[in-house]
Amino acid sequence: RSSQAKLLQRVFIEDTANEAPIGSADEYADDFYAPGKDVPADVDEFEGPSFHVLAKCPHLGSVRTLWMSEMLNGKLGEPSLEPSCHIPGEFAYHFIKQMPNVEELRLHAHDVDMKKIFAMPLPELRHLEVYHSKDYACDKLAANKSLAKLETIRLYAKAIDICDDDPKPYLRLKQLRDICNSPNLPSLKHLMIGLTDFGDKGIAEIIKSGMLKRLKVLDLQAGCITDEGAKLLANCPDLKNLELLNLSKNAIGSDGVKLLKATKVNVNLAQQHNEGDPKQGEDEWAEYFFTEGDIE
Repeated sequence: RSSQAKLLQRVFIEDTANEAPIGSADEYADDFYAPGKDVPADVDEFEGPSFHVLAKCPHLGSVRTLWMSEMLNGKLGEPSLEPSCHIPGEFAYHFIKQMPNVEELRLHAHDVDMKKIFAMPLPELRHLEVYHSKDYACDKLAANKSLAKLETIRLYAKAIDICDDDPKPYLRLKQLRDICNSPNLPSLKHLMIGLTDFGDKGIAEIIKSGMLKRLKVLDLQAGCITDEGAKLLANCPDLKNLELLNLSKNAIGSDGVKLLKATKVNVNLAQQHNEGDPKQGEDEWAEYFFTEGDIE
């Protein structure tokens, strides 16, 4: 209700309390609120009742930055990629639709509706970051004509859920191809797609698309790129445009490491895993799909 809230430019949501209506005997509630029409009567205390109130806030038009993210060591800064997340993201769309001038979105939350968010008008958006999700609607993102100013895309998938009807990785070659071939991302300079299974085919797709002519950062951490992909990159003349190439936690051997280091490009090749690492799940997915992503 505060009129001064019209000046608000940055919103950080690190957690949401488990709140129950006054009169409830719930021993797990962090706090209690007076029941009213702003919160539906059937809302579970663990579903963030306060989000229903914030979603109706009329003063978010000036917001330029929205973070829904657990912070690293409780401090504002670069969020951690540690595989854990406890923030419900169902309300992200309802917040963002009230922020027509938003420039930075960092959504490290569960159940974010990216089909809606990636398709909505976001003409001022420059930084987009979505971690710990299952459904990356990159076709919607690629088709969005309002994203001409978008400079950074950072996507990092959730761990494979073997309880799914068809368990599989959530960021695959199709999502990469959608972004690579989009005509609506002319300002893109920083691309991160993490916890993937496209491997060397993805490298070939990136090179074929010509993206390396304009990218400054290419981050493909936690994947299955091998010496073959390393060779493709090392032989690509556009690789020199990169200020950083992050291929940590892939499957590149000593030969591929030598090739990439010889290019003199700033490259991160830490923690390479073996393609023959132990498998898990019905479809025999590599272990990194379970250890490098949020499993909750």
